[in-house]
Amino acid sequence: SISDHYGLTHGLLNQAYFFGVPAMGYYDGPAGGAGLLAQTLNYNFGVELDNYLVVSMAAFTKGVDAIGGIDVYLENPVYSDEDLGSFSAGWHHLDGAHALHLARIRTGYNSLIRISNQDAILEGIYAKLKSPEIILKIPELIQVMQKTVLTDLSPQQINSLYCLAQKMDSDDLAFAEIPWEYYVSSWRYFDYMHQDINYFEIDFNVIRSYVEVFQNGTWP
Repeated sequence: SISDHYGLTHGLLNQAYFFGVPAMGYYDGPAGGAGLLAQTLNYNFGVELDNYLVVSMAAFTKGVDAIGGIDVYLENPVYSDEDLGSFSAGWHHLDGAHALHLARIRTGYNSLIRISNQDAILEGIYAKLKSPEIILKIPELIQVMQKTVLTDLSPQQINSLYCLAQKMDSDDLAFAEIPWEYYVSSWRYFDYMHQDINYFEIDFNVIRSYVEVFQNGTWP
């Protein structure tokens, strides 16, 4: 287990995927990084996951380009001093590179704002996948996914999910966040990273309660 290596029992949530990658030599369970992340989410918060889909930044960029770009609405402007560009409030049509830039901007903002921007991007992708014009772009999208995406979904399952998405109304897909007031910004020194890291403290029982009602289909 991870705890057997240097006594590592606590860390940043997204590091679970990193430590689960086979090349790291810490985890020999199923699905590599995705498998360890799934186990971590289940152990800490009771999240039940059936399948995984891992999309690299390169795959994300190519995938958005393959569907002809996406339309994204921003309630507030987003600015970057990291050569990632700036985005005014309102509608934007983004190609893969610019969608990735928007998803990555965090300097000057907290992670919760970045997550909100990423939700807007996911909404744009969902809307594009439901549009009639996407039919002609499916072959290119499948080709991109086969080469750059890691998943345990079979081609039949992917096809079924696409057919299901076409039958869903826009209101059938909801994006929700645990209220921001539960998050408390804090700093902690992480031995394995050899530095102080800014992170959010939140009562795990609060997260578990939201996860439970979500999995019961009653939230949001």
